[in-house]
Formats: sequence, structure tokens, C-alpha cells
Amino acid sequence: MTFKEYITKKYYKVFIVTLLVTSIILSLIFYNIYRHNYINEKERLERILTYFINDINDDFFELESKYNNFLRLMLLDFYKKSKGNEKIDINEFMGKSKRYIEKLNSSFKVKDIYYFKINKNGVIYKTDYKKDKGLNLSKHKDLWSRLESLHKAEVLLLPIQNKIDSDNGMLFGYIKLSDEDMFALGISFKGFKESIQKRLKLLERDTYLNAEILGHFFIPIFSKETHIDNSDRNYLLEARDNDKLIIRDISLFVKNYYMGWYSRYGNHYIKVTVEYSLLIKLFFIMLFMVLIIPIILTFYKNKLLNIINKTMLPLNKLSYDMAYYKENKKSKLSIKDTNIEEIDNIANNYKDMVNKINKNERELKLSYKKLEKSYSEINELANSLERVINLTSKLSTIKMGDERSFLSNLLKTAIKIIPQANYGSVYLYKDDRLEFINAVGHNIDLLNKAKIPSDTFNIRKNEIKIVRNIEKKGIKNVDKKRAEYIKKGTEPMEESMFFAIFVDGKKNCGISLDIAKGKYDKFSESSIRLMRDFKNIVSVFYSLKSYYNMNEKYQKEIVLSFTNMLEIHDKYTENHSREVANKAKRLAKFLGLNEKDIRDAYWAGIVHDIGKILIPSYILNKKGKLTDDEFFLIKKHPLWGYETLKNSDKLKDISEYVLYHHERWDGFGYPLGLKGDNIPLISQILAVADTWDAMRSNRSYRKALPKKEAIKEIRKNKGTQFSPRVVDVFLENIEKFK
Repeated sequence: MTFKEYITKKYYKVFIVTLLVTSIILSLIFYNIYRHNYINEKERLERILTYFINDINDDFFELESKYNNFLRLMLLDFYKKSKGNEKIDINEFMGKSKRYIEKLNSSFKVKDIYYFKINKNGVIYKTDYKKDKGLNLSKHKDLWSRLESLHKAEVLLLPIQNKIDSDNGMLFGYIKLSDEDMFALGISFKGFKESIQKRLKLLERDTYLNAEILGHFFIPIFSKETHIDNSDRNYLLEARDNDKLIIRDISLFVKNYYMGWYSRYGNHYIKVTVEYSLLIKLFFIMLFMVLIIPIILTFYKNKLLNIINKTMLPLNKLSYDMAYYKENKKSKLSIKDTNIEEIDNIANNYKDMVNKINKNERELKLSYKKLEKSYSEINELANSLERVINLTSKLSTIKMGDERSFLSNLLKTAIKIIPQANYGSVYLYKDDRLEFINAVGHNIDLLNKAKIPSDTFNIRKNEIKIVRNIEKKGIKNVDKKRAEYIKKGTEPMEESMFFAIFVDGKKNCGISLDIAKGKYDKFSESSIRLMRDFKNIVSVFYSLKSYYNMNEKYQKEIVLSFTNMLEIHDKYTENHSREVANKAKRLAKFLGLNEKDIRDAYWAGIVHDIGKILIPSYILNKKGKLTDDEFFLIKKHPLWGYETLKNSDKLKDISEYVLYHHERWDGFGYPLGLKGDNIPLISQILAVADTWDAMRSNRSYRKALPKKEAIKEIRKNKGTQFSPRVVDVFLENIEKFK
């Protein structure tokens, strides 16, 4: 056998081995690239998509909360005029609506506002949006079933959605008129779709993304068609119900991300399909290399035989170490100098790279955990705050006699909001025992059979009490039979937090929240603050309840007590409501108003800031500059005050004065941007009295202004912020005001 034949014979063996080893190496390289690149990209996408989805949710919340409130007011105004048999000039009404909506402060611009008149059969018979004339809404069963169930004067507000038979994202509001027909308003926005698509494009990095955003009833917001099937719906519903991002593997390089969330007006969903285009290209490049290597080996077999002997051993070791390398573990790679510069450099650089990756990975994980914890806490607090605000904003609609229902709903809400709470109970103090009216986790029948004495736990009026192993401590204070009922009726508890509400100096009711054994160690500081907020809500409920049940001669005392609650909530407004009321009353007299209007001016001053009780105290008492979101909440207090007062027979006349007391003479005030004499005179009076007292009082961000500077500010804003007539009368009598 010649040397050539020997080399050739050996070559074919080496060829097969080399091809096999090379394929394995390339596979391992691809696997490691896939593992490090794909997983990191997936984690990045999860974080950014979560932020992107929350950002969209914020956009939807801003649009829906701000413009749906506007739609509600305009629809009720239309119903009021139509009910009074007034001949409504629809063009004048729509012109007024457009002027008002243009003054709403929003990051999204309104494109147009349309009206629709709909008959009993669901047909749009009159509209300024010509494409929709003759459209039959009864064919859209989900929407029509909700419209048919409306009562007269009842308003239906929907979340941001796709307009039927159109591509426009819009907000719609409907109201049933007294003649059983319906009237609707729709608002479309400029650039809303483009702004969301532009942000979505920023997510792409070596990926291809396709997002579908859907509104209530799974209707797409920006297109006529959707690619959502039943399987997708189930994932979207699961994501919404569990409030989490769900990831579904479609193929090796394609993933679906699902998210759904609730809003006050309906549900929203988003499905994002991600195709990892870089990895697909890399896969085919690897495949091409596997195919091309045999050709290369054929042309360079003699050279390859020598090179393989030198390079295969260190490369195998390097590949093995890469394949079995794990995060935060030292590399086991051991290669002696090969005298081949590239291989030696690769080995040394790989070792350096592993050390740097381990170091950076540890730092990145630590930073990410801190960021994730911070974001989670902020998100949890925002959701809790929204639920508390939603609960308190409904106080004015609660039937004052339905005490048990209110307390039961409050218990359920508290367990949802406070993360550590697993169980809970709510009870009334009846003579010498506790009467349980609802419980979560515990057996209410057995607890009531125990007839637990009302003085079992000593709790003071303003106390939030926390007790560990409460069932054992409670059993020590009762007889054996009652202790047995308590033991059987309660679940094992780690820690309990509770408070009592005092009415006329006596304990009236109480709420207890419990941590299940082994779930958490104790309640957090934020949970204790939330519990105190719930206590304030119950106190407000009983204050309102007492107000509705008291005789008229006690009206002054109860309203003053209610404003005292605001002064406790906001330490910088102590006596502010009384001072504004007295100044408004005096100014109304100087303007020559009748006795009823003078009295209304006084009471409007007393309760003008009552809506601030729904704003967290840390915002009201903040010493630094308010954020945009915090200032947005502050600007809601006239509307919340109006919603609280309008259902009271005694206070409904002054509720509108409270609603408009931050409107400006030049039309740049809030909440509706009324201008000039469209603002009620008493609201004009309140604006001057409120500003004067604020300037002459110490606040968190400044000291009280001297009298001369305050007069200068009032005179400077005459005709812009304030009514000229009211300012003139006020300045003529300035010596009679503090």
C-alpha cells in the first residue's frame, strides 16, 4: 500500500469523523447562541411587552376616564333638555359639545365628535356621520343586548373600541330617552392608532412583531378583521382573569404573548406574535455550513488532515466546556498552548468572557430583582389605589339602610386589595356579643354560635390592631363550649389585623383580616396603611348614614364634622372650609344676593373641597412638586364632590356650585372649561374666596402671602381667572375680609 493510498484510506475515516464532529460542534454553537441570545431576548421582550401593555392600558385609562365622564355629562344634558320638551337645536348642541371637549386637557387630540339617533329596532335614523345612517345595531348581538336592557335616562359608556363597519378607534356613550329611542355620542381621536404602532415598532430588535389590540366583545380596535380563534380567546381570558402575561410556543422561532385587563367600562386584550428572524437566519447559516464542509474537506483533504490533528482536541474541549457551561460556575476548560495563535486566543478569550459573563450576570440579576420588586410594588399600589377610589366614589350611590351589604362588599374588596390577606370577617357589636354578617374562609354559622363576647379584644377608637395567633388568644377569654365553636369555625391563622368603628361613642362594627398559616409572616406597612384607608371609608359611610337619618336642625353640625374629616386628612386645610364659607357668605351679601343664595354660598363653601377626601393624604400633604398623575387626581376633586352631594335632597342645589368652583372666567379652568357668565355666580364667588384664603394661609410649599401681595394677585387675575364684577365688589370691601 502506497503512502498516498494510506493517506487516502485514513482520510475517508477522518472525513467521516471530522464531518460528524464538525456537525456536533456547529450544533453546540447554535444551541449556545440560541440559549443565550434567544432566552435573553425572550426575557427582554417579556419585560418590554409588559411595560408596553401597561403603557397602552394607561392610554386607555386616560381616554376612557376623562372623555367618558364628558360623554356622561353631555348625554344627561341632552336627556334633560329632551325630557323638558325643549326643542333641541342639534347643531347648537354639537357645537357646544365640541367647544367643551376641545378644552379638555389630554395628550390625545380629538379628531371629531358625532351624534346618532337610534330607534327602538336598533336602526340609526339620524346622524352627522353619513356612513352610519341606516345601520342596524340589532345585528350586533352583544352590543344590542346591553342597549335593549337600558332604562330611561340610564347611560351606557363603553371602552375604547373599533367603530362598527369602520377602521376608527372611538369612544361611544348611549342613553335611553323618554320616548324609548336612544341617543348616542361618539368621539374619534387623532393619531391614536399611529402612536401605539410607533411604540410597537420600537420593540423590534432582530424580531418581527405583529400585535392585535381588541376591545370589549373581542372586537379589534384598529382593523375590520381579527385573527383571534377560540384557542386565542381562552388564553386572553386566562391572562385577564389572572392579571399576567401568558406565553404560548407556536414553533421553535415563533411565540404568542397574551394579555388582558379589566377597565371600568369593559375589557381590553392584546395578542402579540413574535418571530425571531435572527435565529431563523442563524439556523439556515449553520445548516449551510454543515453542507458546505464536506465539499471544502474534499478540496483540501491533505491540508485538513494535518490541521485536524492540531486543532480538533482543543476545539473539542472548548466545545464541551461551552455545551456544559452553566451560569455562575467557573469554566473547567484546560488547554495547553497549541502554538496556534487563534486557538490559544479563543481559549483565553473564552475564559475571560466566562468570568465577565458570570460577573455581569450576577449584577444584572441583582439589579433586575430590585427593579422588578419596585415595579411590582408600584403597580400593586396603583391598582389598590384605583380600587379604593372606585369604592369610595360609589359611597354616594349606596343605600344608607343597606349597612350589611356595604360591609360585606367592603370585606371582599379589602381581601382582594391587601396582598397578605387570605381570610377575613365583618361583624356588628350587638349588646354583649359579636354578630358576624359575612366571612371569607371562616364558618360564619359556627362563629355566631360561639356568641363571642364584644369585649373579648380591647381595641381603641383610632387603632389598627395586629394580633398573632388570634384564635389561641381569643380561646383563653371564653368558656370551653364557645372555644370549641371558635376552633371549628376558623381556619389556622398566622396574624390578624382588625379595627372597630365607633358611633356615638360606642363600638358599632368591626372588620378583621387574617393571614393563613404558612402563607406570609406578617402584614406589610403598605397593607396597614391600606387598612387605615378602609377604616376611613367605613367612617365616611357611617357619617353619611348619620347625615341622612338626622333631623334638619343637626344638618350644620354633621356637615361641619364631615369637613373636619377632610381637615384631618389634609393637615394644611385646617379651618379652610369654614373660612371660605364665611368669606363667600359675606361676599354674596355685598353682591346683593337673596337669602337663599347667601345660605347656598355658605354651605357650598363648607363642602367645596369635600371631594379631596378621596385623594390619598400623601399627595395632599406633599411638600415637593406634584407629578402629572398626582395633579390629575387633584383636579378630580370637584367632580367627586359633585357626585357625593348631588344625591342629597339638602345639598343637591349646591352640588353644581362645588362642581364649577375651579372654572376660570377665561374658560381655561376645570373640569368642563366653562367661560364667563356660563359659570354660576356662586361658583364665581367661591373661586375668589377660595383663592384669597389659600394665599393668606400657610401651605406645605410656601408661607402665607402678605395682604398687599394677595390683593395684587387678585387684581392681576381679574377678567382672566376671576369674574370682574366679583373682584370689584370684593376689593371695595377688602377691609372686611381677613
